Amino acid sequence: MNTQSDIFSYADSSNLGLSAELAELCNTLYDSELKILADTGPDDPRLLKRRLGSLSHYVRRAAHALIVAAKRTDNPLQFDVQNACWLSRQRPHAPLPKLSPAAWLQKHVQLAMPLPVWERLPAQQGAIERIRLDTVDEIDITGERVHLNQTGWFHFSGDPEDPSSDVPQRRLLRPDKASMVAACAGHRWGPTGRLAPQTLSLRELLLTTTVSWTGFSNVQRLPF
Repeated sequence: MNTQSDIFSYADSSNLGLSAELAELCNTLYDSELKILADTGPDDPRLLKRRLGSLSHYVRRAAHALIVAAKRTDNPLQFDVQNACWLSRQRPHAPLPKLSPAAWLQKHVQLAMPLPVWERLPAQQGAIERIRLDTVDEIDITGERVHLNQTGWFHFSGDPEDPSSDVPQRRLLRPDKASMVAACAGHRWGPTGRLAPQTLSLRELLLTTTVSWTGFSNVQRLPF
């Protein structure tokens, strides 16, 4: 009988297609993403059809990348194949870096880089806090701004460009180990403390595999 640790025994990624663990991970990712689509998926039937049509491709891609990422010696997280999630001890409060991201972004920001974004829901929605990963898709060095794929424009200071429309409340963070671990593991906090981790979407899981844990100043390319 195979054990979960078998997933790390392959000499190279060319053997992953024969892995029982890979098949198990694909099934888990399918189940998770279908539940997310059922709860929060697009109302437009045509868009939903396209999402479902491409799902098998992205599931296989994510499963492959997650297995490779779990084998990296610099990765501080443990990967749970059965639940398709990263595991790490959760801090009592959201780990917000004290330093502004401005100087770091001026030096290191690049396209496709995963960055941590702190967000808090309004009080009427529980005032839940989490740190999520988003990816850089546009850089304005002159204006000292960066655009993230899902969360929009931020000044290098970390402030959103249009805070009046920022619901939930958000702030771009300087990446460090604590904030990136919290984002990858889906850690959440409420007014009274720690909550059960958030289930990450397929897109968010793919982003976790691009984190370069040594300094965060590069983008770990996907293994395909």
